[in-house]
Amino acid sequence: MRGNSNSRSDGQGLGVADVVRRVFSFQTILSAAFGLAIIGFLLWRVLDFEWNEFVEHVKGINWWLFVLAGVLYYVSFWFRGWRWKLIYSSLAKRSENPELDPSEAPPIATMSTLILTGWFVNSVMFFRIGDAYRGWALADRTSSDTPSALGTVFAERVQDMAVVLVLVVISAVWALLVDGFAASGGIVDVAVIVVAVASVLVLMLLLVLYVMGKAGESLARWLPTRFQTHYLKFQHGTLNSFRGRDLPVQILLGVLGWLMEVLRFYFVAQAMGLDMAMSIAMFAALANAIMTTIPVPGGLGFVETTLVAVLLLVGLSDTDAFTLTLLDRSISWLSIVGIGGVVFLVMTVRRTAANNRAIAVEKKNPGGG
Repeated sequence: MRGNSNSRSDGQGLGVADVVRRVFSFQTILSAAFGLAIIGFLLWRVLDFEWNEFVEHVKGINWWLFVLAGVLYYVSFWFRGWRWKLIYSSLAKRSENPELDPSEAPPIATMSTLILTGWFVNSVMFFRIGDAYRGWALADRTSSDTPSALGTVFAERVQDMAVVLVLVVISAVWALLVDGFAASGGIVDVAVIVVAVASVLVLMLLLVLYVMGKAGESLARWLPTRFQTHYLKFQHGTLNSFRGRDLPVQILLGVLGWLMEVLRFYFVAQAMGLDMAMSIAMFAALANAIMTTIPVPGGLGFVETTLVAVLLLVGLSDTDAFTLTLLDRSISWLSIVGIGGVVFLVMTVRRTAANNRAIAVEKKNPGGG
C-alpha cells in the first residue's frame, strides 16, 4: 500500500505528532475529570447505591460471559472495517481523481484498526476529532486526498445513524408493545425522546446530503477560495460513497456491527445474572450509541446517566443499574482507551517511520527514477 505525499500535505493540520500531542494533553485529562465528575454526582447524590451489593455483583460475575461480551464488541470492528473498505472502493471507482484505484483499498484488518484508533481518539478528545483523524489516516495510506477520505467517513456516519434509527424504533416497539414495558410509565417518555433525537440527527444528515447533491457546487462559490477545492473533494467523496452496487451489503454490515454491540450489552447483563430482555438490551445499547454523538470524549458522563435512567425505568435497582452500566462501559469506553491507545501508538510509530523512509527516497530520487 503506497503512502500519498499529497495527503500528507493536506493533512498537515492533523499531523501525527500533532494528534499525539493533543490526545495526551492536559485537556484530555480535564475532559476525563469532567465526565467522571458527572458520574460521581450521579453515584453520590442521585442513586441509592450500596457498595456491598456492588462488590458482591463483581465477585459473582460469570467471567466467561463477560469475556464473550468483549469479544463480540471487538468483532463489530471487523464488520465496520469491511463496510468502510467497500465505501472506499465505491469512491475510488467513481472519483474524478485518476490515481485512485479500488484495488488499493487497505485490507479489512487495516480499516478495522483505523476505526479502533479513531474511536480511541474520540474517547479522549472533544468534538469527535477521531473521525477527522481517520480520514487523514486513510488518505495517508492510499492515493486519496484527505477531503475525499473524510467524505467516506461522513458517508459511514450517515449509514450508521440511519441504521441506529431503524433499530432503535424496532427495539422501542418490541419493548413497549411486545414485552409489555409500556406499563413501566417513564420508559415510554424515554423511548419517545431517544427516537426523536435519532430522527432529528438522521434528518439533518439527509438534508446535508440533499443540499450537497442539489446545490453543493453552487454553495462552494460562497466559500473562501482556499476552501472551495477542499469542500468539492469532500462533497464528491461523500456522494460517490453512496453510488456503489454494494450499498445493500454496506447496510447489512452496519446492521451486523450494531447487533454485535447489542449482544455485548446483553451478555454483560447475563454475566451479572440479570434477567435482561433482548429488546431492552437493544434499546439501551442504541441509546448509548446516540449519546456518544455528543461532542465530549466518549460521551463520558452523559452515556452513563442515560443508561442508568433507562435501566431504572425498566425495573432494575439503583445498584444493579449502575453496576451494569459501569461494567458495560468498561468494555465500550475503558477498553477502547486502553487497547485503542496502545494500537494508536504502535500504528503512529510505524506509520511515521514509513513516511519518513518514503520522504527520504523521494529526496534521493526526485524524478521518481
